[in-house]
Amino acid sequence: YGFVVIPLIMALFTEAADRQYIPICSAVDTVVVWTLGLALFTRGKAGSFKELGKKLFNPILVSIFFALIINSMDIVLPEPFVYVADSVGNVSYSMGLVYLGCTICFLKKPGLSELRNITMIVGTKLILIPAAVFLISSYFLPMTESLILMLIAGAPSMTTSSMIAKQYGLDEGYASTAVFVTTISCMVTIPLVFLITAWIR
Repeated sequence: YGFVVIPLIMALFTEAADRQYIPICSAVDTVVVWTLGLALFTRGKAGSFKELGKKLFNPILVSIFFALIINSMDIVLPEPFVYVADSVGNVSYSMGLVYLGCTICFLKKPGLSELRNITMIVGTKLILIPAAVFLISSYFLPMTESLILMLIAGAPSMTTSSMIAKQYGLDEGYASTAVFVTTISCMVTIPLVFLITAWIR
């Protein structure tokens, strides 16, 4: 979402009213990933509800809620604090990609079954689901919102999935392969989804 969808939204929708969806969708996306997503990732490994609660009380989720409170209450933070937070945030993107690149570098050659699974991910996550989201949402929402939802649904797998897999003893190699393949594939699938939805409409 951060690497692909936000730049596309900013390129496609130049009006400030349309760009207001970026922080809203970022907040919703992050909250869902670090609550429901984390619970699904660690199912069978989470242990008791108390242990799951500790996992859900993580720095990312806490920071999102603090950001929402600060923005909602129009609190102006000191410039040095904003500068440091902005600089650390910009570095984290690059560090995430470096980690992902290192993981992919040491991957074993994928077998036929893994390649089949990755192909299914590309077909369903990057083509079928975004097209379905657009077709359903276009009956209820204006075109701008429908297109933004379609782009979010068609975003590649999140880069942090490989780190979560590593932390919780899951298949880090498979997660990294999924991130790499979906990120490369979205250069073809996003234009394809636009063509499919335009043709169906």
